[in-house]
Amino acid sequence: MKKNYLFKSWVLFCVFSLTAMFSVNAQTINTYGFSSTSGTYTALVGGTPLANVGPNVDSGASPLTNIGFTFNYGGTNFTQFSATSNGFIQLGTAASGFTTTPISGTNNTIAYMARDGRTSTTDGVTYTLSGVSPNQVLTIQFVQQVQWNNATDIVNSQIKLYETSNIVQIVYGTPPTATASYTAQVGLRGAAAANFSNRTSTTTWSATTAGAANNNTMTWNVGIVPANGQTYTWSPPPAAPPAPTEVAGTPNCVTG
Repeated sequence: MKKNYLFKSWVLFCVFSLTAMFSVNAQTINTYGFSSTSGTYTALVGGTPLANVGPNVDSGASPLTNIGFTFNYGGTNFTQFSATSNGFIQLGTAASGFTTTPISGTNNTIAYMARDGRTSTTDGVTYTLSGVSPNQVLTIQFVQQVQWNNATDIVNSQIKLYETSNIVQIVYGTPPTATASYTAQVGLRGAAAANFSNRTSTTTWSATTAGAANNNTMTWNVGIVPANGQTYTWSPPPAAPPAPTEVAGTPNCVTG
């Protein structure tokens, strides 16, 4: 009777352990929740400039830079990022300044306006780390020409990474003036082509729909631009519950 109880306890422990392990490992970007809200854009004051993406830079990408904390993205921990002049960042790997379609072609990327852009003539990419661990926030600020050879169409935006919750936010700033029509990739891509969560619309930035393919885009045009404070938030699914404590004297189950 006692042996039967111990065996059942061991089986239960193994099931919970394996479930927890596979839940963490299986966390992918396409399981993230998404929300679109009207928030507040607060421009950085005294942000740290990133090398290679200062003012008036075309096809630029910064070297890997410390996030300031461990950020879990799609089930993988990252401690560094690289920003580009083309409207996106890449985690864990130095990005290419010649990449313009990261969600359909580059792993572990976050895009707010990915296309063939350029930093503005007066502002480059800056960043700051705020808060106190375990609730720090990395804010990366961009002032980007939507198109590299059009100095009129400018988008202000911030990508925010949140410690502990591992939430990703994109916040758009001062309402831009669009004079031409472009398309851009907006959203997240994880460690594989099918592992993405992007947005698409040809008419609005406030009521977008989830992209069905990783190359879907958002439209930028006269009257079709993000509002000041427009905020996109991606939240990872809840973590699996911890496995129960192993019953003393029972065998160890193999979990890897």
